[in-house]
Amino acid sequence: MADSQGSVVLVAEGEKEKLDRAIALIESIKGEPSLRPEKSACANCLPTIMILNDEGVRREVKHCMYQGLTEEELPFFMKRQG
Repeated sequence: MADSQGSVVLVAEGEKEKLDRAIALIESIKGEPSLRPEKSACANCLPTIMILNDEGVRREVKHCMYQGLTEEELPFFMKRQG
C-alpha cells in the first residue's frame, strides 16, 4: 500500500561523498511496508498520572480523551480494524 504513512522530509548538508552514501541508504529502505501495530484496548489503558497541587492534594490527569472507553464507545477511526 503506497499510503506514505510515516513519511518524512529530510534536508542534509555536507560533503558530496557523504551525502551520496546517505541518499543510497535512504533509497535502500524506501518502499518498505508500513508497520501495522496493534492498538491496545482503551478500556484498560493507563496513561493517567497523579499530580500534587500546591496544597498537596493529589488529582488524576488524563492524557487521552478515550481512556477507559469500551470499543463501542469509541469513534470509528479509533476502533480496532480487521
